[in-house]
Amino acid sequence: MKFLAFFSRKGAVASKSGEFSRFFREASSREKKKVFMDVARKASADQRKVIEATRTA
Repeated sequence: MKFLAFFSRKGAVASKSGEFSRFFREASSREKKKVFMDVARKASADQRKVIEATRTA
């Protein structure tokens, strides 16, 4: 019973929103695309470094 009461209470989950959630709510599509592409490029570069490191080892 206590388990269900936990989920039915208002405010049971922290409602603070940070910069990360604000970005997803309020950023324009153009800004989101720019950030996602930058992250993808960096992740790809990191993956290439790992692959090169394993080839030379």
